[in-house]
Amino acid sequence: MEMKRILAVGVILLFVGVTIAPAIAQNTEKSQTSRGNWLYVGGNGPGNFSTIQDAIDHAYNGDTIFVYDGTYNEQLTIDKQINLIGEERETTVINGNYAYDTDIIYVTADQVLIQGFTIQHADIYSYCLVFVDCTHHTISDCHFFENKRQAIMLLRSSDNTISHCTITECKIGIVINNEFSDNNIISDCYIATENQGLGVGSSYNIVSNCTLLGGGMDLTDGMNNSILNCRIANQQGSFGLQLGYTTNNTFRNNSLEHCGIIFHGNFPYEFYQDIDSSNVIDGKPVYYLRNESNQEFNESMNPGYIILVSCRNITIRNITCHGITLGDTSFCGIENCSFFENILGVDIWLSSNAIISNCSFSYDSAISIRKSSHNIVKQCMMPNGSPSSFGVSIDYYSYNNTVYDCDIEDYPIGIYISGSSQQNKICNCSVSHSRITGFKIWESDNMITKCHIYDNEVGITLWNSNNFIVLNNFINNHLQVNVSGTNTWNNDSMGNYWNDYHCFDLNSDGIRDLPYQIGSGNKDQKPLMQPFQKIISKPTGKHLYINDNTGFYIRLTPFGNALILGGISIDVTDNDWIKVEFYIDNELKNIDTKSPFQWLWIEKGLSKHVLRVIAYKDFRNSVIDEIKLIKII
Repeated sequence: MEMKRILAVGVILLFVGVTIAPAIAQNTEKSQTSRGNWLYVGGNGPGNFSTIQDAIDHAYNGDTIFVYDGTYNEQLTIDKQINLIGEERETTVINGNYAYDTDIIYVTADQVLIQGFTIQHADIYSYCLVFVDCTHHTISDCHFFENKRQAIMLLRSSDNTISHCTITECKIGIVINNEFSDNNIISDCYIATENQGLGVGSSYNIVSNCTLLGGGMDLTDGMNNSILNCRIANQQGSFGLQLGYTTNNTFRNNSLEHCGIIFHGNFPYEFYQDIDSSNVIDGKPVYYLRNESNQEFNESMNPGYIILVSCRNITIRNITCHGITLGDTSFCGIENCSFFENILGVDIWLSSNAIISNCSFSYDSAISIRKSSHNIVKQCMMPNGSPSSFGVSIDYYSYNNTVYDCDIEDYPIGIYISGSSQQNKICNCSVSHSRITGFKIWESDNMITKCHIYDNEVGITLWNSNNFIVLNNFINNHLQVNVSGTNTWNNDSMGNYWNDYHCFDLNSDGIRDLPYQIGSGNKDQKPLMQPFQKIISKPTGKHLYINDNTGFYIRLTPFGNALILGGISIDVTDNDWIKVEFYIDNELKNIDTKSPFQWLWIEKGLSKHVLRVIAYKDFRNSVIDEIKLIKII
């Protein structure tokens, strides 16, 4: 009898064990975040759902949906407070199949957790994962793969955490959009994208311990964000970090590789940032100065990038770095520097009286001048621009800037003037092999003079009136000029040289006898017979000469003219000329046939003059140069 009782108890225990074991197994799949019931998708369990959306539709706030390994070809809408957990990240796949204009996961509820999935194949009009008008989400340990638009978009969505996620082969990584998406944390993510890696358009967000490859980080609008311990490695000629119209952000211990920094700002405070030298570019420190004056940077400091904000009288010389930004800064000198691997070499905002001289730029856009006036760019070399770059851009209400003696070659656009920028002067520059146009001028009242414009797709593109284009050489451009509006192409005595014009010169004054027709009501009334060439070595513009002594540079001489007190020797560069003619106000004053070619001008007077020199290589070929000057006595 006793034996029967023992046997009965054993059978009962065996039955209970078999019944309880599956429940215990399922409980091991539950995380500590569980707030309600568990629902299962895939796998072999009784009552498991075959699609994730089915499980979401049957869930309540606080439920957890566990998804077994497999590929789920669907798009999800989550409008409940749930946990969505994948069995294993790389083998639990939500596949959007590039469905047109349909987000793969669209979330509108608060407090959603998404963990342990590969989410892939969103089309160009769709987001991979988007949160709209909701808060307090957690996205962790997910892989976003092969998406043609943003991997993650936070739209009016705050207080979220994104951690330990991988984003690869996507066009854009993570975007935190507009001022209603604050207080988010992004940490320990690996983001390798085609374009932008991370965009932050809001405030009080923290990005830490992230790696961005291929695409940079863009902070536009917002304020008081923190970027900590991040690595940004970008393709040559692109930005690593872009700061636009944003303020009071903190940057610590970040490392940029093969890229640089660019700014955008309408007001000085939009350049106020907390950046210290713990941030490096290719191992070299980033220097940020604000409200400093009378300092010098040189090669011994080995900077990776320099940012000057509200500074005065700073000199930067003999360095090689990824770029310089001037914001609300005046009287800065940048001399003998080289710039490389950034979308922009020297970026000038809200600044005045800077002089950039004898600098070289490689690959990307060289110099941008925006909302800035009375700056000078001289004797700079700008070869080989990238496919979307420019040599010099003068934009956004920039006035009275001067670019001279620069060599700009092989850019899509050599020099670009736009944004209501006027009274700027481009002089003695060589602009060649531009793939779109040598000059693109959208505004009026600018001057282009004594430039050598050759072998461009278009020499000059003009989309406004009242610009002054005189004494330039237009040679072998596919189209010399593309013009809309009426502009001035000659002064009282000379116009430009056009290599495709062969009209006669019966009076041998060096001017062709019929105008050069440019189109749309424009014509050069005094086209030159021979190319213009800089051959006057003394005097030069913006210099003061006293009784023929060496010229002193004076920044603000009237109209940039040379200022002459007493007699002066007019000197011409020696180039095996057979004859050199010297003219004052179109009147021949002297002819010299022997080297050194010069003429001592001792006439007295108080007036403004035009000095013109014609140098002859032989009896048929000559070049012309002229300079405006003021003679005092």
